Amino acid sequence: MSARVSKVEAQVWGKLELGYTSSEGYVSSIQTAHLSWMQYIADRAIEALERLNEMGVTPVLFEQTVHRDYWDCLRDISIVAMEKYKVTSAADKSYRNLHTAQKIIHGNLAHDINIKLTKLGVIGALEIIYVA
Repeated sequence: MSARVSKVEAQVWGKLELGYTSSEGYVSSIQTAHLSWMQYIADRAIEALERLNEMGVTPVLFEQTVHRDYWDCLRDISIVAMEKYKVTSAADKSYRNLHTAQKIIHGNLAHDINIKLTKLGVIGALEIIYVA
């Protein structure tokens, strides 16, 4: 039996979104790859990205793949994601204020920062945009 899916979301400190139809087996493979992200280890996130690549899936964005305080892991994943797979990585929960956003920006720990007005307010968001 086939399941038609236009968008698959997997909660991983972020989400995996695919914008095309898939078979049930394909969705199962994505869910298997998703389980690898449930570790706070950079190797596991990279392994999940490798599995997706083997299935012919290239995420547009690799968002918050590790615990928010694992700065080195965030950087390592960002490097591999871009250099090997041409995938942008984003920090979401890793920053909590302007100081931690600056650490991500100046340390090149991620390619993007997911700025949320509800988290920072307008002034806080503008400060991070200015620094970036």
